[in-house]
Amino acid sequence: MGSENRDGHSANEHASIQGKKNHDSLKQRLIIRIKRVRQVSFDIVNHHTVQMTILFLIVINSIFMGIATFDFITENEFNSETFEAIDTLFLSIFTFELILQFVAVGFRLFLDGWLFLDFFVVMISWIGDIGGVKFQIMRSFRIFRSLRLITRVKMMKELVTALLTSLPSMSAIIVFMLIIVYIFAVMLTDLYKNIGEEEGHDIDPDLLLHFRTLGASFFTLFQITTLDGWATITREFMKYHVFAWVILVSFVVISGIVVMNLIIAVICDSLQRVENDKKGNECEEKSTAEKSMSGDSQSLTHGLTSQLDAVCSDLEDIKQDHESILYTIELIVKGMQYHKEIPKKKNQGKRRKTHRSISIDPT
Repeated sequence: MGSENRDGHSANEHASIQGKKNHDSLKQRLIIRIKRVRQVSFDIVNHHTVQMTILFLIVINSIFMGIATFDFITENEFNSETFEAIDTLFLSIFTFELILQFVAVGFRLFLDGWLFLDFFVVMISWIGDIGGVKFQIMRSFRIFRSLRLITRVKMMKELVTALLTSLPSMSAIIVFMLIIVYIFAVMLTDLYKNIGEEEGHDIDPDLLLHFRTLGASFFTLFQITTLDGWATITREFMKYHVFAWVILVSFVVISGIVVMNLIIAVICDSLQRVENDKKGNECEEKSTAEKSMSGDSQSLTHGLTSQLDAVCSDLEDIKQDHESILYTIELIVKGMQYHKEIPKKKNQGKRRKTHRSISIDPT
């Protein structure tokens, strides 16, 4: 009875171990298949032909969205529905490509800025299409699909990278610019908020609102920063105050020339740094490849040397075996010769004994 229990227990253990092995084997096969699918998806979405096709479709889709704003499309129901169907087809293709990207990289898609931009633009497009009237305003955001060109064109990516890299440096310039604007806004508001109330000044009524309040002064100074109509504003206020040009021209020089040139210089510096980093990465990859090649050649040389040493050792062993075989053959030959000589000696001994007996016999 005890032996039967032990046999049953061992059988259960064997079945459990076998089931665990089968489960592990099935799990490994599943992991291998998933990795294979992800690798195939990665190869497809990163293939040069696929990338160029998606780039071409983005350009065509952007052109179609521009054409769809014309009256002969919006006022004709058939043309409008046709363009809507074409746009949905483009969006489906982009969605399929995004799904392949997700299969290839997994949740890292949300950690990569460029891939997340693709995801955001595609999702916004679907919300605009499905949401109906409630999300009608989102449909206008479909044109943001054109931003996907940035993720496909290398030069555009480098430009955007340079702009993002320059943000910390530009922040100091922006703070400096805000301080300058605030100083001039307060000063001009104090000087010209009551302009026009005094008699004898022929000033355009629209100009009376430029520096009436602090907010209006901020907006006017922003307009002057863009160099839009600053000369007209200056001339009109010179009618009231002849030295008004000193303040306004000083602001134009500081904001429109000095600060803007500083911003341009920072952006150019960032572009140069991105280019230097790119060249540095290329040089590093080249040196790494050269080191890898030299390491491979050294390992190959070492491997050949080891193989030659092994061949020489084998030849030495073969030589010793050959000498041993020759020595053995020599011993065998000598033994055979010895065995052949023994009967001859016996016959010679018998003949000598016979001859002696004959010579001894008196008869």
